[in-house]
Amino acid sequence: MTDRGLTVRAVAEMAGVNPSVVQSWVNHAIPHDLQAVSKLAQALGMTFKELLLGEPETDAKPLSIEEIFQEKDFFEGICKISIKRLTPRKE
Repeated sequence: MTDRGLTVRAVAEMAGVNPSVVQSWVNHAIPHDLQAVSKLAQALGMTFKELLLGEPETDAKPLSIEEIFQEKDFFEGICKISIKRLTPRKE
């Protein structure tokens, strides 16, 4: 708020909440209305994570299996492999 020159009232209007809610956030209260936080982040041109944690989002792509694991021979020979699908039990 200080960096952008915003008042508690201005932030409250952006988030759609009462100024007392914003004041509690300033005093380190945990936000319970996450929709208001999301609305505020959007109004400020920030991501939800960046607003709450101060950590910018990265554009890093997820790692592929080849990037995570190294393939090594484990067994050579004849074998039988059985795969079973597990499904939740119905009560």
